[in-house]
This record gives sequence, structure tokens and C-alpha cells, in this order.
Amino acid sequence: MSTRSTNTQAEALGKVIRTIADIKQYPDADLPWLIELETFILQYLKEPLERMGQQANPGVMPGGAPVTPTGRPGAMPPGPPQAPSADSLQRMMSGRA
Repeated sequence: MSTRSTNTQAEALGKVIRTIADIKQYPDADLPWLIELETFILQYLKEPLERMGQQANPGVMPGGAPVTPTGRPGAMPPGPPQAPSADSLQRMMSGRA
């Protein structure tokens, strides 16, 4: 019998989330604690995605408000957004932003 091994921490934490979902069904489950644990793990897993989003879109503050050329939240100037150059894209993709 062959089972798939976990290759990454994210995969293992995904299994933990599924296990927590099963444990929530138990009659003696401590729901507030399980929900807190589940929330902590989900936030941990989302952090890299949020960091990538901020690197890819530096014109948006964490709350989603666009940043003006002065660096303050507010309305952006009219016109279409400018696409990043090929060099910028390559730096972003390689993590050297």
C-alpha cells in the first residue's frame, strides 16, 4: 500500500486544517479553541500570498486603498494603469523586487 508523502509544509498544514474540521464534529470539541487554531494556520498560509500581492501591486495599501503618487491613500490619477516593464516583471518573479 502506497501513500502520498507530504512534500511541503503548506500541504501538511492543509491536512491539519482538514483534521481540525473533522474534530469540530466531535461532541466534546472545544470549538472556540479549534476555530482560533484553524484561523491562525489559515492566516499563516495566506501571508506569502499577501506578500506576493503587495510586491506585484505596490500601488495598493493593505486595506485595498490605492496609493497616490504622493504615497498617500486616495484616488489615483485618471488613465489606464501602466504595465510593468519586462525587467520589473523578471525581478518580481525572481523575488528581487
